[in-house]
Amino acid sequence: MLEIAKAIILREQDIATREHDVARRRHELETKERDLRNQKGELEQLRLDFSAAARGQALVEPSEPESASLVESERPPLARANATVAQRVLALLEMEPRALSPLEIFNLLELPPPIETLRTTLWKMEKHQLIARPFPGHYCALQYEADMRRSTQTG
Repeated sequence: MLEIAKAIILREQDIATREHDVARRRHELETKERDLRNQKGELEQLRLDFSAAARGQALVEPSEPESASLVESERPPLARANATVAQRVLALLEMEPRALSPLEIFNLLELPPPIETLRTTLWKMEKHQLIARPFPGHYCALQYEADMRRSTQTG
């Protein structure tokens, strides 16, 4: 009878330990889900900022809501108010489903002269595989490269 009582007590302790472990893991999961939602929101804001910068607009700092948590750390200010030429080119090429010549890119982005700066930037971006060159003198986003090559081979 004593052995049965010990077995019951051990089993109750094991179940209590497991329940506590499940509750702790549930709390950790809720915290991770909350962090993930915050990161998704930050990513969406970065995308909006990037698309605005690609159009040449200055970044606008969002106003902090009054209910913002005090736990978040302050980030250093961005070094640039506007996107770099490479960022603007990349955004343009991702929005345009066709290959563009350097002159078209230059005119669409309304870049300051000389065009050679843009040509050098395009060359470097293609060298680092950030953009594609489906045929000489034209550039496109990597996501459209296969379509471009297929259309030039069949056409």
